[in-house]
Amino acid sequence: MKLKKSAVGLCIALSIISAKASFAENEKDLNSLSLEELLNIEVYSASKKLEKIQDSPGIITAYPSKLIEEYGYYSIDQLANITPGYSSYLKYGEKVFETRGQKADSFNNNKHLTLIDGIPVNHARAFKSPVEEELPIFFAKQVEFLRGPASALYGTSAFYGIINIVPKTLKENGSLLETKLFGGTNDFSKKAMANAMVKNDIGEGRVSLGYYKKDASRSFVGTKDSSNNLFWDDQDSVFLNLTYKLNTTFLDGLGLGLIYMSKNGGLGEHWMESAFTHQLNDITWETFIPYVKYQKSFGDSFSVNSYLKFNQGIEKGWWAPFTEESYQKWDGKGNIFSAYEAKVDNFEGLVETKYDPFDWLNIIAGVNIDSRYQKGAPDSYDYNINSDPKIPYPLGDELKTASSLFSIYSVYSQVSTKFPVLRDLLITLGARGDYGTSSILQYQQISPRVAVVQKLNDNFNVKFLWGNALRGPGLKEFGLNTAAKQKYGAEIKDIKAETISTLEGGLTFNNDNVSSTLTYFNNSTLNALDGTRYKEANIFINSDGVIQASGVEAESSFAINKDFNFFANYSFAQAVDSKSKELNDIPIHKANLGINYTLNFPFNLNSSLVGKWISDYRISDPKLTRPTGNLTLDLNFSSKLTSGLTAELQIRNILDSKYKLPKNGLQDIPMPGRSLIFGLGYQL
Repeated sequence: MKLKKSAVGLCIALSIISAKASFAENEKDLNSLSLEELLNIEVYSASKKLEKIQDSPGIITAYPSKLIEEYGYYSIDQLANITPGYSSYLKYGEKVFETRGQKADSFNNNKHLTLIDGIPVNHARAFKSPVEEELPIFFAKQVEFLRGPASALYGTSAFYGIINIVPKTLKENGSLLETKLFGGTNDFSKKAMANAMVKNDIGEGRVSLGYYKKDASRSFVGTKDSSNNLFWDDQDSVFLNLTYKLNTTFLDGLGLGLIYMSKNGGLGEHWMESAFTHQLNDITWETFIPYVKYQKSFGDSFSVNSYLKFNQGIEKGWWAPFTEESYQKWDGKGNIFSAYEAKVDNFEGLVETKYDPFDWLNIIAGVNIDSRYQKGAPDSYDYNINSDPKIPYPLGDELKTASSLFSIYSVYSQVSTKFPVLRDLLITLGARGDYGTSSILQYQQISPRVAVVQKLNDNFNVKFLWGNALRGPGLKEFGLNTAAKQKYGAEIKDIKAETISTLEGGLTFNNDNVSSTLTYFNNSTLNALDGTRYKEANIFINSDGVIQASGVEAESSFAINKDFNFFANYSFAQAVDSKSKELNDIPIHKANLGINYTLNFPFNLNSSLVGKWISDYRISDPKLTRPTGNLTLDLNFSSKLTSGLTAELQIRNILDSKYKLPKNGLQDIPMPGRSLIFGLGYQL
């Protein structure tokens, strides 16, 4: 709590400093991009080296900071909803990603990997990928969405895709301070973001802050209106990122960093799923990551990339274990509320080398060790608050004792080469071996990848990609299932790692004004591991058989000039289980269109319009009617009032569309109507 208050105070202090600054200062625009740079974005995530997006051995959509700010989307989940192959949905108050027809069927969002400057930041206990306001992307130079498995380079959790965040940096010595403050009608939302950067001959540092708070919407949840079933989607989030890197002396390349993320919010519709929610139901996620990073080039052809990090994850919740029926019949006896707190410590180290002996050959090899354990009482606890005056706080067994150490040992290698076939033939071969071991489970998995990019001419490329990925069970899955076994015995099955294999084919086109990609994919998932509820226990299970998913994605970006650009994309995905039943709640057809224009005379005004359309959603029960989709329009205006001061107006869902996202095939989760959000930004 002290850290949260300090972060909020620092955000406000930086804003006040900015407001008092002289407007006569020259503007330092980190977001400026030429037309060529806008259409020839370089990405890193597909092969851990910078390359043009059309040449990369992966299917990637990238958003530079210029577009992030012009469209006014400052969180990963907002960008995901305009990205082909991605969508976000709400479950129990948490944003979870769907990618190419598949999703994590729980509220942990643990099948994607999020990286900040190359550091994995998923939650230590649940492997939960942070994608909401606990990770505001105002500090990002670029955000990359890679679709498809990436375990060959990144290991477990890089299952359906990865989100790579490249922070802003200063090109020359100096300093920069930038802030943004927002307030809006969307449940009285408030947001503050700030970046402070400095660079000199010795080193460079950055402080990035974010704070977000909103009230609960209290809309009716579910298929019937009930005062016992309101939507508690309140949120209170804090973000802090400190970094410093030395650029001189014998310690050149050594960096220190700290990442802190906290998100507290209501449980939305709650997992009792029986028309009962309560204002006191909530959950808190905290991630605290101090790390040491070392990156250095030795000559022109050899470099080292390494880090050592500690990741402490805290998950704590509080809820009323009632359904509407049991609440109405409650006789004043038994459990009233349940509360838990789970604390997990994670230590991870990585050493990676890169060797470029020729301009046509790149070799990467690395070793990765990840160990984590869950602390027992008093650091972790599980209480049922009972009406019995003799035993009001019985301590449960699930989190009483510390878990055994769970470790993953990994080695990986990748070779990228180029042949003079047509314009060029680019081939990437890689593999990773993961060995997971604990007292409960051991697994070993080889995750290979093959990527072929044929450059036909200056404009057209053809891509063929194949790869496998792994997601091993984490401490949360083990802990919940072990506790359930104590109650239900052999009814709870042992869990194992899930794997996915994908085959992708793509055609890209790029010229001075247009960048386009057309992709076909086919995925096979074995032993899909997801959360579910068994009687009175929350557990994880592996599905039987293979889940098959396939679809197409098309996206184009157009730039008439540096002041006028727009994008359009379309996605279609279908996934069926081993019994040929469709997976629930998957968008069938999805399309997005965005238009951005900057007026420079007689005054400065940037305006953007984004349309998001979903046709309908898939259901597993053919007797039910398909949940309907939605169409929403977002409008964003920003204007430079002076060289450093900017005003912004966001109008979300300008058509005031009333719709609910589906859950288990039924329209359940209410989405916000029209809202106005006002903002001020300053750069010094």
